[in-house]
Order: sequence, then C-alpha cells, then structure tokens
Amino acid sequence: MGSGDAYFRRYSLEDLASEYDVWLLAARPPVWEREYVAGWAVKDFGDAGALAEFVGRLPSGARPDGILSWVETLVGLSCTVAARLGLPGTDPAAIDLSRDKLDVRERLAAAGLPQPGFGGASTAADALRLLDDIGYPAVLKPRRLAGSCGVLRVDAAEDVTRRFEAVAGAEFFGVANPESDRVLVEELLVGDEISVDSACRDGVVTPLIVARKRSSPPPYFEELAHTVSATDPLLESTELRDLLQRIHDALGLDNLMTHIELRLTAAGLRLIEVNPRLGGGMIPYLGGLATGVSLPRVAAGIAVGEMPDLTPRAARVAHVELLYPDRDLVLESVEVDHRDLPEEVHSLVITKKSGDILRLPPEGNSNMCRYGYLITLGQTPEVCRAAAAKARESISVTGHPLSLEMVKTQL
Repeated sequence: MGSGDAYFRRYSLEDLASEYDVWLLAARPPVWEREYVAGWAVKDFGDAGALAEFVGRLPSGARPDGILSWVETLVGLSCTVAARLGLPGTDPAAIDLSRDKLDVRERLAAAGLPQPGFGGASTAADALRLLDDIGYPAVLKPRRLAGSCGVLRVDAAEDVTRRFEAVAGAEFFGVANPESDRVLVEELLVGDEISVDSACRDGVVTPLIVARKRSSPPPYFEELAHTVSATDPLLESTELRDLLQRIHDALGLDNLMTHIELRLTAAGLRLIEVNPRLGGGMIPYLGGLATGVSLPRVAAGIAVGEMPDLTPRAARVAHVELLYPDRDLVLESVEVDHRDLPEEVHSLVITKKSGDILRLPPEGNSNMCRYGYLITLGQTPEVCRAAAAKARESISVTGHPLSLEMVKTQL
C-alpha cells in the first residue's frame, strides 16, 4: 500500500518485484512504479472497511498472500486491512500504540525498561512545570509526528516559552497530533545515536543492521548521514538484543520489520523512538549493500507468513550523506564534477530541480531540506566517510534567497 518517493523508495519496490508479483494500492496512478507492479488501483485510504472489501473481491490471480507498506501514514492501515482479511500481520492496535511517543514511554516504563524523565504537555506552562523536575537540557517532540518534524532541544525556560508553539504546531502530511498532551517533554539523552532495523517473526526479534547516525547541530535533530557496517559489533551485543526483544514484547509488536532509534549513553542503551516499518533515509538500501540481505524482501516474506532467510551474503560498509544547502534558498543548479569523484562513490543522486525551494529547520522538514544524497561503499567506515567528504568537494550548489512572497506562499 503506497510506494513513497521515487528517489528514496524505488529500490524497495524493485527488490519486491524481483521475487513477488506486486499489486499496488495508491492514492494516485503509478508513474515510476509501473515497471515494478503486476497491477494497481487508485483508492481512498480513508476507509479501511472499503479497502478490505475491495481487496477481498479481487480475482484469484490478484488476491494477495500478504499486505505490506513502508509509508509512515499507511502502515497501520495496511495492518488493519490484513487483519480483516485474515492475512499475516501485526495487531493494528500495537501499530497505533507504537506511533504515539508518549504512550510508548508510559508502556515501556510500566514494563520496567529504563526511561528518561518525560511527560506530556498541552501548553508551554505544562512543559515548564515538567522541566522543573526533569531539568535542562531537554527535548520537545510532537507526540505523534514523524521524520524529526518539530523535534528540538531546549536549554532554558526562555527556549520553551519561545519555541513550544512551533513544536506543537509542526505538521507531517497525513498525521494528526492530539490536542491533549500534544508535546512530549523528555530528558536529553547524551551519546552517539544509532538505529536498528530488525525482523520480528513469531515473537523473535533479530537485528539485521545497525546504522550509526550523524545529526545536525543543536537545537535540531535533522539526520545528516548514516553508516552501516555488516560486522558492526553491536549486532552481537546481548544488551542490544535483550532491549530490542523487551521493547517489542512490551508494545505487542510482532510479525513485522521495525526501525528503532537508540542512544549509546553512559548508563547503557536508551530508546529514542520506535518506528513499526522499514527505516528511511536509504538505511535499508545501505543494509543490502553492506550485507547482501534485502530488507524489503525480508519484510515481504514476513508479510506473507514465511520465515525469510536472514543470512548475510557480504561483509562491507555502506555510508550515505544526505545533502543539504548551507542556507534557505531557491535552487538554481547543482553541478557535479564527476572527474574528481573517488572510486568508493556508489551513487550520487540529485533529487531537486531548478526553482525548487530548500528550507532548513525550523521552517523546513526533511523533504524540504535535502537536494540529494551520496552513497559510498568500502571495507571500513573511515574509508567510506573520507570518500564522501572528498566527493562533496565536487558538488557545487547555486541559488538565490527566498523572497518574502515565496515565504508567504509556503505558509
């Protein structure tokens, strides 16, 4: 259900089509997706019952063995439709729970997992009262949004007063933030950030890849780069495996892929966020390059009730740099001098065109910030990162400042 952005999700659909007959339910007619699908239908995603009835009436050649989505706003719906049709999948209630950051904190605390100080706030005054106990620095997050939208660090009471409404009013297409306790206030976790994409089948959680993350400077948490190593020592960590299992058990997540974000703190691994889907930011693609295991095909195998083969077939390192301008601008051109690109460069993709508006946080979200991505492949993280740094010297971005009229149009 759904396909996502062509630049960032094409590989997922391509991987599925290499092993399965894929039928696409989408909100618009397919364009780039057509070469990968056996059939498609344009449907309204607002009515789960009507969708289930439609899928249930498909002719035998198109009747699904499983339903899958990696689109943030459609994961819960895909599980609801699968459940109504008696197909393999995850409890939709567990998906809904895991997408609510405050509910996740409360559920995991009740299960005895260590949590940072946290609470829900409807107003800036609520947040300030919570922070009297939690202390500074801290993090404010929209309760149910995604993609780091609206997430920021606060270091003092004046930061909360000035920025609370921006956090509470942040938007992510297709996701509604509740009015009550609409902002999660939590203690800042200090340490390197990682994400783990895992397969969960019949209650057993198996971490497949660990991505080491580099984020933007405070106060925002925009993802800038990820590095995936097939031999990352955390994959053998009993602490990590135990924590992942306990998180899945506490939230009731089973028979799915998850993308879980954590920090390596002085007190041990601590949860940042749970995502009941394949990771974004090209992370699953990096995993395939590094290990030889296709995470989209693993997800599809689980969706049809099979036990996928999780055996690594390669042992490399893959790294992605998500490309941002240094300021808000209207893009004029992106030029690449291919003569100076290191041999470790696997791909360099420009996702924006002349005339597109690029806006950094807080006004811009991840889709509005980036103009492309750069992937390097090698035997060590250091080699991949050095090659990426060298390759960035070959990229030139030109543009002109946003006018007041353009800003008003976006608002």
